[in-house]
Amino acid sequence: MDTCKARVLAVEKLSDDIHIIYFSVKDKKFMYEPGQYITVHFEGASQVAGKAYSLASTPNEAQCSIVVKKIGEFSGRLCALRPGDTFTCSAGYGHLNPLSSQPLVCITGGIGLAPIWSIAKSELENDPRHQVNIFCSHASVSVVPFLAELRGCEKTHPNFSARLHITRQKRVPKYMQKGRVSLEECLAYESTSPVYLLCGSIGFVRDMWRGLSDAGVSSDRISAESFFE
Repeated sequence: MDTCKARVLAVEKLSDDIHIIYFSVKDKKFMYEPGQYITVHFEGASQVAGKAYSLASTPNEAQCSIVVKKIGEFSGRLCALRPGDTFTCSAGYGHLNPLSSQPLVCITGGIGLAPIWSIAKSELENDPRHQVNIFCSHASVSVVPFLAELRGCEKTHPNFSARLHITRQKRVPKYMQKGRVSLEECLAYESTSPVYLLCGSIGFVRDMWRGLSDAGVSSDRISAESFFE
């Protein structure tokens, strides 16, 4: 697999263990589609094959971005990067994006929001009339990636909504809800025959997929991606 050099432009620290890395890649070999991920490599790393991280940006944006949770060697090294530093990465790959004109109901947990946000932005850019609804679950308000952008998108796109659920914080803003995402509220759109996008930890995605299947949603209307925590 061909690799490219990425240069860090900025690092946004949401918490001690969750960072958004903004970067650029000038290599013409670097291409990706909304919702895809890249493999990151570091010289001397224990895993020669590298580790995958989903892109939160779209190809039309001036800078690329990934959301990183610091839980291992690669994520630790990514979170330690500063503007001007470099790392090696692959071009994008993956098939989370269903490329469907049907309404999208996106169910995410934690940093699983990253590729969903990429897809949502792209779909609304291509067709502002496309209905996109995101339900995302996070531990606290401070670790919700792209919070200002999500809220701004709601104001400019009447067919877009982001329902933010906070699981480990007693007091939350009025526009958020306490507790995990419930399958019942996601299924409220079932009358429109939406495509469901799932992204989060393996357990989160498994439970949501099982719940959708039990509710009668066929597998051809579910697209999912999970990751280890």
